[in-house]
Amino acid sequence: MHIVIGLITAIAGLVWALHSLQRAGLDLNAFNPFTWLHRRQWARKQAAHLGLTVKEAKDIAALALLHTARLKGELTRETKAELLGIYQNTFKTDEREARDLFDASAFKLRDDQFHRHSQAFAQAQWKTLDQAQAQQILGQIERVAQLEGPATAPQQAWITQLTAKPATAPQSGW
Repeated sequence: MHIVIGLITAIAGLVWALHSLQRAGLDLNAFNPFTWLHRRQWARKQAAHLGLTVKEAKDIAALALLHTARLKGELTRETKAELLGIYQNTFKTDEREARDLFDASAFKLRDDQFHRHSQAFAQAQWKTLDQAQAQQILGQIERVAQLEGPATAPQQAWITQLTAKPATAPQSGW
């Protein structure tokens, strides 16, 4: 009987100590491995560049086209109009949808730091396109690179990066 009373007293003391520590400001969830894993996944998701979060083929292609144009410098009105035309013709969208796609891509590339993540983009997102989509967009990317003169060295490096990673996804449409 004295062992049971000692055990109950030890458990009550432990609960009281944990309660006192929690009231003093110690977060007991810091010791929970599931909470730690959830926080870590959330922090990784928040720290990821927006360009690496795209999933749809249309968004991937639009992002690659806009990044190619931006590698030459600030976009001119003619370049923007050409990109909107490419979006309309390639993705079979109307003018409003093409403008929305352009705006969404511009928002994802707003910090001009996408070049740091271009390798990850080529490995993760670009290879989700099927062969036909990738070849069609690569042709458009080369066209965008040649818009205002010959392609620059960063543009050539970007195109080489994309062609080195062949698309492997099954065929689908836009």
